[in-house]
Amino acid sequence: MYLGSVRFFKHLIICVLILIVFLLAYFIFHILNVKVLALDEVANDVPVITIADNPFPEISYGNVFLSDTSENAYLSTITDPQNKPYQLLYPDLYCLQPSETVKSEGTVYLTFDDGPSAHTGEILDILKKNDVKATFFLVGKTDKLSKEMMKRIVDEGHTIAIHTYTHQYQKIYSSIDAYLRDFNRIYELIYNTTGVKPDIFRFPGGSINGHNENISTDLIEEMSRRGFTYYDWNVSAEDATSSATTRSITNNVIDEVLMNSRSIVLLHDFGTTTATLSALDGIIKDLKDYGYKFDRLTNQIEPINF
Repeated sequence: MYLGSVRFFKHLIICVLILIVFLLAYFIFHILNVKVLALDEVANDVPVITIADNPFPEISYGNVFLSDTSENAYLSTITDPQNKPYQLLYPDLYCLQPSETVKSEGTVYLTFDDGPSAHTGEILDILKKNDVKATFFLVGKTDKLSKEMMKRIVDEGHTIAIHTYTHQYQKIYSSIDAYLRDFNRIYELIYNTTGVKPDIFRFPGGSINGHNENISTDLIEEMSRRGFTYYDWNVSAEDATSSATTRSITNNVIDEVLMNSRSIVLLHDFGTTTATLSALDGIIKDLKDYGYKFDRLTNQIEPINF
């Protein structure tokens, strides 16, 4: 009798195995098909960026337009899977770097950090009296006087530059994203106030310090990729200390400048740095007597970096 026989059970086992294989194949095919559909949906949600969607404003440098360079930089960024997410932030935060830089021997570059302040106008008066151009690395201040000083810096032929908006070390150096967010904020403030798109900057605390050591290499690389040039210094007035005096500031600057063929001098534009203000005129006159000339920084001047 076939039912209940050994042959019957053999055939039953074979049928069960075939059914199991069929069910497994069905479920595997169904799962894979769902995943493919999901990937198609994601791909369809990705915007296609074309030349017509170029987010960069045109900034002319003679006959060269920044949009030509920044568009290529941006398009190469979004199509390169090796790039990092922060490189997609602020797609208009790019500028044009010069093809070469120059060293101007015997030149002193006076730079003022942390302004504008209540003393900015007096600093500008001294510079104007001595026919000297300088560089101002500014922080984010939006009051009426500060905006007037920003405009005056530009109108009188000085360089207006970025020193971050908040100058809060722990905040800006917490990540590259955080630095770019802060940097973009002061960039827009300066541009909206003066019409100038700054292309040079100074890191608070210098390019390498105890607060940015974990991200300094990547941060410098990213800012350079965007076309910005940073400047440290090789002469410090030490005018940000509570013990600074007119004499100490003057001596610090003169002594260190005399040791260099060219000097970038770190000074401060605090509301409390009256000693800097009282020393400035004498510093300029003394260095002129030594035969030095003065100029402002631009991205065509070879940087001094730590």
